[in-house]
Amino acid sequence: MLSFIGLSSYDYKVEIKTGDRIGAGTDANVWIKLYDDIGRSTPAMRLEQVFKNTFEQCSTDHFEISATKTKNLKKDGPVARIEFWRDNCGPSSDWYVDIIYVTNKTTKSKFVFPVYRWVKANYHYKLKHLNTSLPQYEDEDLKEHRKLFLDDKRKSYRLDQKFPKEFPNGPVQVNTLPDDEKFSFNDKFSMGSLTVQLKVSSKIISFTRTEWKSLADILTVYVPPHFPKPERSSLWMDDAYFGFQRLASVNHSVIKLVTAIPNKFPVTEEHLKPFLGGLSIKEAIQQKRLFICDLEILDGLPVKQNMTLCAPIALFFGDISGQLRPVAIQLFQKPGSNNPIFTPSCPSLTWTLVKMWYNNADSAHQQALTHLGFTHLLMESFSLATQRNLSHSHPVYKILAPHFLNIIAINSLAVSELVSDGGWVDQTMNYGNKGMYALVVKG
Repeated sequence: MLSFIGLSSYDYKVEIKTGDRIGAGTDANVWIKLYDDIGRSTPAMRLEQVFKNTFEQCSTDHFEISATKTKNLKKDGPVARIEFWRDNCGPSSDWYVDIIYVTNKTTKSKFVFPVYRWVKANYHYKLKHLNTSLPQYEDEDLKEHRKLFLDDKRKSYRLDQKFPKEFPNGPVQVNTLPDDEKFSFNDKFSMGSLTVQLKVSSKIISFTRTEWKSLADILTVYVPPHFPKPERSSLWMDDAYFGFQRLASVNHSVIKLVTAIPNKFPVTEEHLKPFLGGLSIKEAIQQKRLFICDLEILDGLPVKQNMTLCAPIALFFGDISGQLRPVAIQLFQKPGSNNPIFTPSCPSLTWTLVKMWYNNADSAHQQALTHLGFTHLLMESFSLATQRNLSHSHPVYKILAPHFLNIIAINSLAVSELVSDGGWVDQTMNYGNKGMYALVVKG
């Protein structure tokens, strides 16, 4: 390997990994300084290689540092710190760096300097080995550097509430997606490939299938390998599977143990006698075998024109085989003659339709609250607080950061496209985007 200053001997090697973000590579000039543990440093050294275009996207570049440049360093000690920067020369000067390694040829020790950020022009980045320290223990000369870095992050991660004005008090979100939060090239490529694959599959299916005339015709849409048949498609009308969905499907946080039957759900012994295994309602409650799902929060939400969204209450019984089975469903909150209680004694198709309406409401709850609200948007608030108040070198930041990967980028995409006027939610869900916004705020 050729040294960046020629063919002279070397005693340190620098490896720089450029990230996979779109536009991550740079044509700028890059310099670095190495520091030992007693504060001595090399001169500023420009990193370049003969006959090679360095710092390309997704690449790792190796630079052998001439011994004449490192003669001031303590050769048997650690590389305690580095300082690096770039200019803004070249047609593409932006640069996203993942990590920098420095290897001491004498001791065979390798020192790690995590970066994981966009590198600004003419800004000197100063990093310690492993770049981890609490602010009160930071080196004095780095405290101001740390403060300036946080001040800069607060300008990038500005707070906002992006929900429409008719839904005030929405979750805190970022005003404009920061560069550090944008999808990587690999992420965008994967999403683009999946989108193309799904569109092609959809076209193939639409060309080869006719309109459904019966429930059985629905299954003809599943055409392997483009659209394989779901493993449990044969169980969608089964009561035990309906109960299983309350525990092991996408919205399993709704179900609760019954301690008393609510007044708004006037089930009687007559309703439930055939389904409680010989127990009375009181006995089933005492044995902790009755469970309830109450989607009251859906009551009164705005819905699209000519659409209905139920706010159901469902009662489940744990039988002696260990299966959870539905025993009563009321589709709306206010009891009355126009809002009956349905049970498995109803005609088969009626009972199936009631369970379908319940699942429709359950999916509305899951998409707006369990998924979007309580997962994505709630986590964005924590991510913003972390980015605005903890430097990259704070140990708590390092613990939390992997859990925030792509969360802000995904949320920005969701709010701008999926939940926008005329977007996916507006096209496919009973309550449309206005109902989803209202439910998130309500939740």
